Amino acid sequence: MTTKTPNTKVAKELRLDPSAVSRLRSGDRTPSFDTMNRVSDAFGWPCAEQALARQRGAWSTHFERVIQSFFDNVDA
Repeated sequence: MTTKTPNTKVAKELRLDPSAVSRLRSGDRTPSFDTMNRVSDAFGWPCAEQALARQRGAWSTHFERVIQSFFDNVDA
């Protein structure tokens, strides 16, 4: 079973505060375009796909999958 990647680890990749990552992951915060660019640069999730997920209200769910996949591959 895959464990959730700590917010501190994700925050380091995105150059964000861990509390901001927590809010993004929980869906309490909608990502700004700057944040989506950071996610694209760090994890390879294209901004256009993020924008669609954001519009559908599913950004945080997809974000979780993207970061888990990224760290599963990096940590393997």
